[in-house]
Amino acid sequence: MALLKSAHIIFSLFIWYEFDYFFAIASFLVGFIAIGIVRSKLRNSAIPKTQQEYPYNDEAIAKWYLARRVCFERANH
Repeated sequence: MALLKSAHIIFSLFIWYEFDYFFAIASFLVGFIAIGIVRSKLRNSAIPKTQQEYPYNDEAIAKWYLARRVCFERANH
């Protein structure tokens, strides 16, 4: 869960340390957008359509994803 929340921050701090604050700000914004896209893709692929009207945090999205991908795949094999 921490990776979905703080990956773009850690990456931006590394870019700031290595290069410049301008590149760090740009990488932060791009990372923020990329993590948002990943979260929405996980949410849309794991949570049923009837349940998507409710707001979910990162932990709930991960629980739905693991339940759908890991548990159902093991039950089918």
